[in-house]
Amino acid sequence: MLGTSRAGAYRAVLRDRRLVRVFSLALIGRFGYALFSLCLLFTIAQATGSFAVAASSLAVFGVSGLVMPVQARLLDRYGQRRVLPLVGILFTSALAVMAVMGARGTDHGGAWFAVCLSGGLCAPSLGPSMRAQWREAVGQGQRPAAYSLDAVAEEVVFFLGPAASSLVLILGPAWCGVAAVAVLIPIGIAGLVVSPFVPLPSGPGRPAGSRLGPLRRNDFRTLLVVMMLAGAVLGAMLTALAALADQAHRPSVTGIVEALAGLVSVAGGLWWGARRSSWPWRRELAALMVVRLPLVVGCVLLPHLWSVAAFVTLSAVVVSPLFVAAFTASDQIAAPPEHTEASTWVTSVGNIGSSGGTALAGWGCAEVSVPGTFAMIAVLLVAATGVAQGFRYGSLARFR
Repeated sequence: MLGTSRAGAYRAVLRDRRLVRVFSLALIGRFGYALFSLCLLFTIAQATGSFAVAASSLAVFGVSGLVMPVQARLLDRYGQRRVLPLVGILFTSALAVMAVMGARGTDHGGAWFAVCLSGGLCAPSLGPSMRAQWREAVGQGQRPAAYSLDAVAEEVVFFLGPAASSLVLILGPAWCGVAAVAVLIPIGIAGLVVSPFVPLPSGPGRPAGSRLGPLRRNDFRTLLVVMMLAGAVLGAMLTALAALADQAHRPSVTGIVEALAGLVSVAGGLWWGARRSSWPWRRELAALMVVRLPLVVGCVLLPHLWSVAAFVTLSAVVVSPLFVAAFTASDQIAAPPEHTEASTWVTSVGNIGSSGGTALAGWGCAEVSVPGTFAMIAVLLVAATGVAQGFRYGSLARFR
């Protein structure tokens, strides 16, 4: 249970009912993303009769979403009230096409690739937009608590999303879930654009620093390297656990651990947001890496399914705090007109790192061993700690 002072930090953040309303509506939109992946996967699989086409189409959607930092720069420059409705219309149109294609049983793989590519390119950045409004609504001292609430709520939403997707698949065809997303996303957009906390645009005549935006800052590039390595560790640990569970003929253990890890991450995020700290962001990120390191070493020394499952579950306690600390650091490093773009970069490189970690662990488990893979993960953690704590100028300085 949260102590009085910790609970008070969250009460202070949520004191304004207008802010609670905006946050709630934005979460409805973000729940649409949590519902979307599984429903789209089965919509395409049912229409084409091929899970390979379905998985490839989903990958196309995910990769095209890497342009979100570009959208975030537009949000900073032109404002949420102009950009979000436009991309929302485009994305909702793509969802409607997907639902119709699913209902009609369109089996042409190229058509699915095309619509997934267009949808990924215009998917609205609801999370970064909400974080931008947190910055407008609360004082700088309350931002860690606000970001923790945001991260924890997102963990819960993406915990409930697969369950809701399963319910859709039980009750009706998968394309109904895609159609539902076309309703949920506009609700989130509407809540954000009518909010009184919409940040003022910087304007096209006042570009956010340079063409590189926050990337021109050496500290920010260092932060992105740390978060990419942290994402790689997360993706690799879950993949190595899945490989170990498969070897033990207990694949269901993976899903159970992911669910428990989500709950542990929520608890970690709540604690982190309510604490008071004067540590610089480098020290905070390094400390969070160090907390995870002995758990990864435990996986190397005790490579049995249940011990690894316990270590992976416990290690999730730092997942939400890592992103909260990174979002807070990006605010400190980037100029105010670049904040939305900066936080979007943090999320994007985390996703890229997770994909790379997944690939690395898949290769490691197949070609080396599961303990060897966890040893590689430990090396990644040590590298991330070193970058966070000490790698300030080095080779990155030439890009200044």
